Amino acid sequence: MLHRPYWLPVPSVVLKLALDRKSTMILDGQHVLPQVLTKAGFTFTFPTLKPALENLLNNARCAF
Repeated sequence: MLHRPYWLPVPSVVLKLALDRKSTMILDGQHVLPQVLTKAGFTFTFPTLKPALENLLNNARCAF
């Protein structure tokens, strides 16, 4: 999104040793679905991450 690195490059082995099972959240990511909210009829302004971040970043640039 910002076209720049956001983290120091770290080999996955180091993360696995340091974080054990928690390293999978960093290495593999998470997939979360708001099933209860969508079944209740809630609609999100930004249903995916990319447009939400674009909006957030555009608003942050206007503030400065």
